[in-house]
Amino acid sequence: MKKVIGTIVTAIIALIIGLVVGSKFLSNRESDAVQAVASGHYTVKARWSWTSLDVSGDTWTLDGKRKYNVVATGRNMVVLQEEKKDTVTTYKVLKANKKIDLYTITDKGITKKVQATLNVK
Repeated sequence: MKKVIGTIVTAIIALIIGLVVGSKFLSNRESDAVQAVASGHYTVKARWSWTSLDVSGDTWTLDGKRKYNVVATGRNMVVLQEEKKDTVTTYKVLKANKKIDLYTITDKGITKKVQATLNVK
């Protein structure tokens, strides 16, 4: 009888430890993705005509006109959908100090050249 109770107690303790460690791991993953491009105002140096970016939660506004919604994030990755169109673009996000580099991810892989560099205003 004591053996059964000991096994049950051990299983409950293992379950509690698993839940605590698992929830900590998930919260760290979410914060890593969100912190990659935090809410704020950025100047943009890009291969195209972007000059500024405003990030507010899950909404990116380019040059005060074009709005994109963040539809998914992952570790060092963000997926954007243009608000009035069905176009979806996936970017790899690399952060170094106050500079954030964006690389496009396509079906052929990740671009070798930086597509845009964000700097905190």
